[in-house]
Amino acid sequence: MAFSAKVSEFRIPAATGVQSIGGLGFQPKVLMLWSVGQPSAGTFANGPGYGVGFGTSSATQRTAGVGVGFALTTTRESARWHQSVLLIIDATGAIFAECDVSTLWSDGFNVNWATVTASYWVNYLALGGSDVTNVAVGTFSLSTVTGTQTVAGVGFQPDAILLLCANRLNSQLNNSLGNAKCSFGVAKSATQRWAWGITAADGQTMTANVDAMRTQRADSALVGLTDTAAADFQVDHTSMLADGFSLNVIDAPASAYEVAYLALQGGSYDVNVFGKSTGTAPVSQAVTVGFSASGLLLSTFQIASTTAITGDVDIGFGLGDFVGLAQADWFSIADTALSSSKVIEPTATILICCSRAIPTNIFIGSLTGRIASGYNLTWTSNNGEAAQVGYFAFGDAVAAAPTFIFRTRERTQLRM
Repeated sequence: MAFSAKVSEFRIPAATGVQSIGGLGFQPKVLMLWSVGQPSAGTFANGPGYGVGFGTSSATQRTAGVGVGFALTTTRESARWHQSVLLIIDATGAIFAECDVSTLWSDGFNVNWATVTASYWVNYLALGGSDVTNVAVGTFSLSTVTGTQTVAGVGFQPDAILLLCANRLNSQLNNSLGNAKCSFGVAKSATQRWAWGITAADGQTMTANVDAMRTQRADSALVGLTDTAAADFQVDHTSMLADGFSLNVIDAPASAYEVAYLALQGGSYDVNVFGKSTGTAPVSQAVTVGFSASGLLLSTFQIASTTAITGDVDIGFGLGDFVGLAQADWFSIADTALSSSKVIEPTATILICCSRAIPTNIFIGSLTGRIASGYNLTWTSNNGEAAQVGYFAFGDAVAAAPTFIFRTRERTQLRM
C-alpha cells in the first residue's frame, strides 16, 4: 500500500536504554505512543496516570502526562509537558517511565528509555509510505488574544493536523506541576475537526467535588479547562496554508501555553464525529469517510454531543490498522467526594469507555473491517449511551478520475 500504518503494542524493557521494535514492513516517518501505565492487560486497576505523545526524532517530539492519586483524603493531581515521545508520571509528578524517539529505520523504530520503573504496556501508531509526502512535528505558543493566529514554518501545506497541549508554558517544559490538565484535537478543515480537554484539581479535600471535569467539542480544534474546571481556551481551525495553518482563537487563555502539532501531507484523511449506536450488543455500525481507510483513531468522553463542561474525566482513546489487533486505553477520574481513579489496557479493542471512574456502564468497540467508503465497528458491549465519538481516518491517496475528451470525426465523401 502507498499509505502504510501500523498499530500495535510492546512492553517497556526492564532497564533503561535503547529498545528496538521491528517487523512493521515499512520505514515510519512519524511515531505516536500512548499508555495508561499498566503492567497487565484486560483488567481495571488504579493507574498512575495517562500519557500520549508523538515525534519524528529526539529534537522534534512532545508528550503530555497526567498523574492521579486514589484513596486519598486530599487530592493529588499533576501534569507534565515534556520533550519526549512518551511520559508516564504518578500523582506527585514523579516520572515512572520516559522515552525519546531514537531512530526511525527501514522496518521499525528505536526508542531510548531514560527512566524505567516497571514493564508497562505501551501502544503505538507508526505512519509511513510513499503517499505520505511530508511530516512535521513542531510547537507554537497559543495566542493570549482572540482572533486569527497563524502557525508558520511547517515547511509545507498540511492535509491534516493533530494538536496536543498540557496547559503549560514553554518555560515549564520538563517540569511537573500540580493539577492534571491535558488537551487534544484533530483538524482537517474549518468544518472537520474535534477536540477534548480535561482537568482535575490538586490539593482539594475529599469532602467536596474535586473539579475533575471534561469537555469534548465538534466545533473546535483545541479546548482547555482551568484548574477550577471553567473554560480556559477554545481554538478553531481556519485553513491550511502553504507553510502551515491558521487558527481562530475564540476564547484566549490567560497564559501563552505551548502547543505541539503533528502535520501530515499526502494520502487521504477524514475528521469528524458520529453518535455511537444505542442498539443492544453486539451491534454493528458503519461509518462513511469517502475512502477505504488504512488506519483509524477514535476517542470519546462517553457523553452525547454537547458544548457543556461535564463532571468526571472519562477518556476513551484507541487506534487500529485493520490488519493486527486494535489498541485502546481508558483513563478516568471521578468528580466525587471519594477520590477514585481507574484505568484499563484492553486487548483487541479500538475503543472502551465507562462511567465515573467505576468499571460499570461500559461500552466496548471492535474494529471489524474496511469498506470501500469507510469502516465498520461492532459494539461488543453497549450501555445505550449515544456518546459522541471523534474519529481521524487515514489511508491511500485517492486517484483522480480520468477525464475523457471525445471529438467528432468528420467524414468527407468525394464524388466523381
